[in-house]
Amino acid sequence: MQYGYRIVQITDVPGWRSFQPDLSKFESVQVCPIHQEGLDRATEVVGSNGSIRIGICPLCGLTGYMGRPTGEATNAFYANEWMGERLSEAVEKANQEKKDIKSQQHYTNNTSTPVLEIGCGYGGQINLLQKSGYTDISAIEGCRVRAEAVRRVFDIPVFDGDFLELDLGRRRYGLIITNHVMEHVPDPLAFVQKCSELQDIGDTLIISVPNIWHEPTMGMLLFAPHLWSFSTFSIVELLHRCGYVINMIHLNVGLAVSAIRTATTNDIARNANDFAEFCNKNNEPTDNFANRVIENLLTGLGFRLHGQYELCWQKGVDGSSLTPRLHTKLEERCDRKIVVEPLTAGQFKTSAPIEIQFDGPVTLFQK
Repeated sequence: MQYGYRIVQITDVPGWRSFQPDLSKFESVQVCPIHQEGLDRATEVVGSNGSIRIGICPLCGLTGYMGRPTGEATNAFYANEWMGERLSEAVEKANQEKKDIKSQQHYTNNTSTPVLEIGCGYGGQINLLQKSGYTDISAIEGCRVRAEAVRRVFDIPVFDGDFLELDLGRRRYGLIITNHVMEHVPDPLAFVQKCSELQDIGDTLIISVPNIWHEPTMGMLLFAPHLWSFSTFSIVELLHRCGYVINMIHLNVGLAVSAIRTATTNDIARNANDFAEFCNKNNEPTDNFANRVIENLLTGLGFRLHGQYELCWQKGVDGSSLTPRLHTKLEERCDRKIVVEPLTAGQFKTSAPIEIQFDGPVTLFQK
């Protein structure tokens, strides 16, 4: 069965901006970067300027844009446009992070081990590491303004630029942390492989990403900076392929994984068996990903409703995350409102399982 929706109205809010991309300059992505398996089309977003497909890897559930800005354009966006703030504003936010009281957290037994954070933002994780006693901390930040702010406020080395293009020399890092960065990375496999090249056997890598089963539906379909949505299975497969074994998995609205660099395929095989047991106990999908992702998207789109309705992106209870909320009252306030109506027979333009139509150009969002 095919499901379709027409975008009737979008209400912009401060901090978010909509734009109509030049789809002729997008690059095509046809395979999963983890398995090199062809992506199954799940959704197609259609407008007067063309269309964007969202694909799913049938082997691991990795979901992402099959048409997207080039790597060069993506790096330029994060370096110069992301959030569009001035240095003084970034420094103020970094100072706020430094004042925040953090509970100590020890990721390793030795707080003198060299630590690298990839994507340090305004320094929230740096603050936690320093307050936990870590003394040898470096960071990477793609946004030049944020990188300079963290240098000034936290007095640590911060490299600005694309992690994959930076020359970090021969230094080894006993702990690498990357928090909500991987969903922005064009090639997650190359990203984790480079992490492994910076670590020795027994070193720790911690990755946090949004959890695909809890991501806002419209965030997966129309939020340009998020190139990928990860299932637990896809993250674990990615880490196993790069020589890591899983030490810890934490599931909620987000997905956090702690992994240890290993030397043997036997360790990885045993870890894969342990992970299968974890999935069974926690009802985490390990197969049939295409159908599961499509069902998940449809639930978020409220496909059982008839007529016109609103799909909202609304801040979570803690104010830190966006979750889908369905409302029938048009006057109800929320962070973002997208009014849609179901397509009827004869209105579809593609054969995708889910089709999203714009009357004008395809519109995406970014910060």
